[in-house]
Amino acid sequence: AEKAERAKAKAAKAITAPDGTPLRTKGYGQIDTEFTARRSYADALAYARYLTRASIAHHRDTIAEYREDAQLILAALAAKHGRTEDDLRAELAPKVEARWKREYK
Repeated sequence: AEKAERAKAKAAKAITAPDGTPLRTKGYGQIDTEFTARRSYADALAYARYLTRASIAHHRDTIAEYREDAQLILAALAAKHGRTEDDLRAELAPKVEARWKREYK
């Protein structure tokens, strides 16, 4: 019974790509939990914003990769919870802003 409870708790925390495969990103590798996905999403957008401010011409490819990672994570979160990406984007915006202010401002 204990083992089943642990498995159930682990499944509730897990995240996968919308198609059910493991969620893999370029910058963060494989993301296994929803908590890590949310943190990685905020980090990716805050870092892309930082690079944009630093030199958009010099970091164009890196900025695109981080934004792509953020989009993959957002799609996975939306699929898991049956919500729209816009809804989740609005929910996570304060976390992105807080990360930006804490790390890069």
